[in-house]
Amino acid sequence: MRGIKSKNKCQNVMFYTYFLSIATWMFDFRSEGAGQGAAIQAIFLALYMATSVVFYAYTPKKRIIDLAFFLFAVIIFIICGLISGIVQNNDTYGLFRNSITILIYSSSVVSTYLLLINLQPSFDKFRAGLSFVALSFLITNILIVLLFQGGIDVNSTRYEIIGSSILVCLSYVPLFLRYRLKLIEIICAALATSVIALSVTRTWVLVLAIQMAFSLLLGGYAYFRNIKRLFIPALLIIASLGTLQFMGAPVLERWSTRLFASERVGVDPTSLTRQRQIESMIDGIERNFLLGNGLYGESSYWLERDLGGGDGIQTGNGFGHNQHISMIFVAGLLGGMPLLLWQFYIAIFSVFSLRKSSASDISERMFLHVLGCTIVLGTLAYGFYGGTFGNRGLTMWYGVATGICLAFSRITRRAPSEACRSHRLSNTIVSK
Repeated sequence: MRGIKSKNKCQNVMFYTYFLSIATWMFDFRSEGAGQGAAIQAIFLALYMATSVVFYAYTPKKRIIDLAFFLFAVIIFIICGLISGIVQNNDTYGLFRNSITILIYSSSVVSTYLLLINLQPSFDKFRAGLSFVALSFLITNILIVLLFQGGIDVNSTRYEIIGSSILVCLSYVPLFLRYRLKLIEIICAALATSVIALSVTRTWVLVLAIQMAFSLLLGGYAYFRNIKRLFIPALLIIASLGTLQFMGAPVLERWSTRLFASERVGVDPTSLTRQRQIESMIDGIERNFLLGNGLYGESSYWLERDLGGGDGIQTGNGFGHNQHISMIFVAGLLGGMPLLLWQFYIAIFSVFSLRKSSASDISERMFLHVLGCTIVLGTLAYGFYGGTFGNRGLTMWYGVATGICLAFSRITRRAPSEACRSHRLSNTIVSK
């Protein structure tokens, strides 16, 4: 009895400290230099580290052999990125900030993995906590914009209203075709899609479309037969956007401008800017192909004034408009390639996991596994259009999803062997 109570205590402490550590970054923001912004971020970092220390102290099973290559790849990535950054005189604060982002990513993978292999079979608790914190991130970001950043202008609002948990919340949309979502998960999906529609952001629409495509193609009939479930949520979103349009907000006009920009000016300005920064990063890779240009290496891009650009060449630091190329750009082939290959391996593993997932299995374990795989595939798709590691919150949620995939992979592998051991033990008892 005492052992059971001790186990329950450990699980409770792990559960609450885990989600508290994630919630620490709910009020995070990106400061461009050392100073007051850096001091505030240091407070968040201290809280994150404190909750993480308590989490690991109460973790009974600390076996992370499945993560050995991942941790090796992360260490090599950071070392190469720092060495090359110091040699090439990268900004010191920029190096520190991006190093912290990578460490948060890796610690999120490890802590999520450890929580789930220790929490089983109480996965319903984790599912509830995940949706609550993800929704809190979205709502908090909107409130910060409303209260401290001058409000939301429906005529021009863009990326500022998109919270870092957007990919988690969007991932509930394809799962809506297969599972019965809880109310809070439906709210997550509805709010996320509404935010994307209001922000007129094509990248996230494309990411959602890719997630839906993977789900429909790999999930089979279990998804197609329930596609009618999307009718009511889609109708509500269209109605809300129509109401904004009726009240004078040019939502449809803004979407038309973004979608047909290339026809209007002869080229898509966003794609052109992204292409030019990618070309700049490729040039940087050719110059420093072994160790890269540093975690805060500089790349350039520009846009002609008649296409809406400003004067001169603009620069970006660290992770640019393509996450996958950026990893080689900042840490070279030696530092970036191992982690990049590992991330693509996890994405391929997610594809096979979705393909093999049973339509009849609607357990919490299978729901979370499919959710994690869907988020990983969405993050991989986003990486072709943006720098995932350039956003601390988005990077953290990517780590959470990766940890979910790895944990359930281990749990699934162990389940048959444990069943065999139980069967042999029962036969032994009967024979005696």
